[in-house]
Amino acid sequence: MSIWKNHKKAVITLVSCLIIGGGVAGTYATLTAVTGDVINSFTGEVIETHIEEDFPEQDVKPDSSLKKDVKIVNDGPSDAFIRARITISPDKAVIVDAPTEDWVLAEDGWYYYKKVVSGPIDGKYFSTTSLMTKVIIPADIKEDFDVTVYQEAVGTGRYTVGDVNIPLENIQKAFNKVTTND
Repeated sequence: MSIWKNHKKAVITLVSCLIIGGGVAGTYATLTAVTGDVINSFTGEVIETHIEEDFPEQDVKPDSSLKKDVKIVNDGPSDAFIRARITISPDKAVIVDAPTEDWVLAEDGWYYYKKVVSGPIDGKYFSTTSLMTKVIIPADIKEDFDVTVYQEAVGTGRYTVGDVNIPLENIQKAFNKVTTND
């Protein structure tokens, strides 16, 4: 018994350390066994578009009009907002018949399509309505001219196909997010 009295503090300290160590080891084992790696994968929108044009061979002469039907097709898997710019060189050489009711010419010089254009579904591709349908050549035209159509597309964010009355400002904001540092 005298050994117990002499080593009582050491035995109690040793037993306490073993209990605490066992508790820590058990807690660590439980936590590492219950939790594991969590991987969050994110995929951005994939936007791919092209201009589709019906521009048959025609006689180009003053005081006439040429058929030029222009649409933008969404080839990518994501829905898209689309805008287009029409430039004529030399300036004011001809007049283009644009836009239809689905397009609006904004103050920034871009025609904005007011609807969401769906990505392909079951192999079917979707496009805008006609941006323009013809080029009108004035009677006094004496020089060659170019009509150029340039288009851009961005993701639609929270808007989906079928949404109506999308404010032009919201469509412009979608483009501004990717074309400026805002």
